[in-house]
Amino acid sequence: MPIEYAPNELDVVSRNSLALLQTREATEKVAQYAESYLRTKLREASFAWDVLPPRTLDDTLLERSTEYDVPIKIEELEPDATATVLNFRGRADVSYIRQKRIAIPFMTISSSRFQKNESELRVSRSPLTKIIEENALLEMQAQLDDTWMFHCRDAVAATGLEVKNTAEDTLSTSFLQRISKKLIGEERRLSVLLMTQMLWTDILAWGSEMAGTDWVASKTEKGVKANSLLG
Repeated sequence: MPIEYAPNELDVVSRNSLALLQTREATEKVAQYAESYLRTKLREASFAWDVLPPRTLDDTLLERSTEYDVPIKIEELEPDATATVLNFRGRADVSYIRQKRIAIPFMTISSSRFQKNESELRVSRSPLTKIIEENALLEMQAQLDDTWMFHCRDAVAATGLEVKNTAEDTLSTSFLQRISKKLIGEERRLSVLLMTQMLWTDILAWGSEMAGTDWVASKTEKGVKANSLLG
């Protein structure tokens, strides 16, 4: 909110501001701030790359698709194995091993084509082309995250797993515990916990009865780090 000054205080502030502007350094700083721009939207770098880092592929690692005129990447899936207890005369069953493979296609993410002539660029005091370049890159990364989350939801649906959270409207340790137990029961492991900023704010309200006294004391003194939640 704006600061309200009394008439005498406003006069003092005005005189001091004018006195500061008499120096060349202050004038250059004012000009620098005057030629800046206001951001109207928060854009962030891709979080999908942090969870699943990208890998650069060359032509030797690519295959030709039988359906499309684009390259694909073929990955082999981990084969399943079984074991059993036998007596001294017993024999294990013979299983023929089949190597499962999947074809991974590629997609293109593109920004719009932006156009501006040179005379129009002279009117803008801010670095317009640089701003567009940076924002377009972040918008493409947002599209990457949306596509990545779409496939993540499909992968979860394919497993048949479901975690019901109808009784809670905030993120709690008991809910995280139920998720961990669900994955452990399916012989999987929870290694990365991805959450939105709104869910993260629920963690800031955790007390000693939920997260433990030591954790709350550390949170109060040093704050909460994104990579230190529950180990």
